[in-house]
Amino acid sequence: MDRMHLDPEKLTTILLDLKRVRQLFDVADRDNNNLMNQIDIREDLPLAGIRVVDFSGLLPGPLATLMLRRAGAEVIKIESPGGDAMRTLPDDGGRLFSILNRGKRSVCVDLKDARQKTKVIDLLAGADVVVEQFRPGVADKLGIGYADCRKRRDDIVYCSISGFGQSGPMRGFAGHDINYLAHTGMLDLFAGVDGPVPPPMLLADVIGGAYPAFNNIVLALYKRLRNGAGSYIDIAMTNGLHALNVPLVAQTHPSRESEPQSALQLDGSTARYRCYCCADGGWIAVGALEEKFWRRLCQLIELNDGYGSKNAADPQLIKAVAERFHLKSRHEWLQLFAGEDVCCNAVRDFADGLAEVVDARDTSLELPLAAQFDDDEIDHKAPALGEGNREFLA
Repeated sequence: MDRMHLDPEKLTTILLDLKRVRQLFDVADRDNNNLMNQIDIREDLPLAGIRVVDFSGLLPGPLATLMLRRAGAEVIKIESPGGDAMRTLPDDGGRLFSILNRGKRSVCVDLKDARQKTKVIDLLAGADVVVEQFRPGVADKLGIGYADCRKRRDDIVYCSISGFGQSGPMRGFAGHDINYLAHTGMLDLFAGVDGPVPPPMLLADVIGGAYPAFNNIVLALYKRLRNGAGSYIDIAMTNGLHALNVPLVAQTHPSRESEPQSALQLDGSTARYRCYCCADGGWIAVGALEEKFWRRLCQLIELNDGYGSKNAADPQLIKAVAERFHLKSRHEWLQLFAGEDVCCNAVRDFADGLAEVVDARDTSLELPLAAQFDDDEIDHKAPALGEGNREFLA
């Protein structure tokens, strides 16, 4: 039988192909990451085919890139040898990391090591989007800043997330959510008996950081589709916070001569917009701002006609409504309000509210993505640290 002859080039190609296949199967065997989880991204999703290299950690950047991933992008998370700090939060068991990083890939490198950094820079050449959350100036020092990435790909979309932006006197200020709320004056709105009280949600991280980053990255990709140009996006978390309270911004505008007051009185200081305690200790939230809703509510709770027309901020009116609500249990009030347009409902505890939107089988997070644009598969898992090294840095 004649021997099959292969020239050296063809033999090298075959061996490289076999090596790539072997790498895929090696990666698939690691921890909770399977082959389908790594390469099966729905082609009908709007960001299918987009590659994101993500240097961010903690919450703002990872939440932004989670939305990009769920919209179809491939997200490669670059982690230091110790991994994202979210992996080892005390008393968390990695749950928060799992929620924020489902379906992503992980590459573990030491960016201070020249050889490893070179491989990451090579990876950046194939990226459509880069997200970083270092202190301003650090990415440039590491050689992975916008200017460095643009040399490799001039249409790159590069997004930097920080507390106060990449320029200005506050650019180097170290802070967290409470500090950004304090700086913008938003924390002053959460005043308790003992002074301002931090709200139990990360408003700056999400509203000022993650959402603007996602929105602007998508806009930049659309711009690139139209004219082929890349973009540099500077997200300052403090800049986006005032959108949370547009009415109060309008009422506190410098052009006003009077002292600012609660715009539309949405702070619980009026009878029409506050919470009331029921006979069983449960609470009802009332948002009957419009006259038609308020009039019908007054009828249903059998409020004296003389009270219904009073100024909504009148303490006597607030007391009278509170007394009416205290006559029945929350369940009884909800039964009475069923089918009525009065803008009243139960104040549920957080666990009950979450149970309605989260499947008990997985660690999914409900995101502001329309169902047809959201790849929210239960099988998608968060990556093990460095599981993608062999595939992406080979």
